[in-house]
Amino acid sequence: MTTEATLTTVLEEAFDDYAIDRRVRVGERNTVYAARADGQRVACKLTDCQPGVLAREARLQRAVGESAPVAVPDVLASTDGCLVLEWLDAEPFGDHRQRGPDRFRAVGAALARLHAATANRFDGHGTLA
Repeated sequence: MTTEATLTTVLEEAFDDYAIDRRVRVGERNTVYAARADGQRVACKLTDCQPGVLAREARLQRAVGESAPVAVPDVLASTDGCLVLEWLDAEPFGDHRQRGPDRFRAVGAALARLHAATANRFDGHGTLA
């Protein structure tokens, strides 16, 4: 099972200074922690049910980040079972608790820009061309 011990190992290998702040989310497939690494906030995603998925997610995140017209967190460290990302505080579409036409239009417009910028980068769902 992927645990905080695994996260500690990844953070020790990738950063000079780190601290695990708290568990943010526990899902069916992943657990997400908030941490600090070398003075910056980071998000740490762990999985034990599909370890290769996070390695693929790291590759895709890097590729999308190269040309995305929207904020994409930098991949700071990754292994098969752990992904450490830059923490983004911004809420680009307003308060996530509010629903309504303006917010939905803003999300749709951002998705359209993202799809336009990455149109020829992928050969299907999650596969780089």
